Amino acid sequence: MCVTFVEENPSRSCRWCFTKALRWRVCWHSADRDTAAGNHQYANVLALVQVIYTDQSVAEAGDGWAPEWRDQLFEPEHSGYDHPAVYVNYAHGDVGLKAFYGYEPWRVERPLETQTAI
Repeated sequence: MCVTFVEENPSRSCRWCFTKALRWRVCWHSADRDTAAGNHQYANVLALVQVIYTDQSVAEAGDGWAPEWRDQLFEPEHSGYDHPAVYVNYAHGDVGLKAFYGYEPWRVERPLETQTAI
């Protein structure tokens, strides 16, 4: 899919890579109360999907391609999980806070309270 994307949009490049996030192993074996890392039990693989361009006219195609791949990677048959474990997308903001902070209600309440206080 990446090759097709670049062939159809020569002003862009794309990349996606899988990296084992070994540093998360410490959090993975920690009790919830001992870490602020929500969803740490799922953090054994990090996937990065990235579109790079210098010509703003190609932004729309890139913005359509990356979320499509992200959504495919999140599908349970590919990820092995029934929901996103950890994901941050500052550019689009279309992934819920629970995917980043964790699915326990208190994990989302604390950051929202802090943000409101600031």
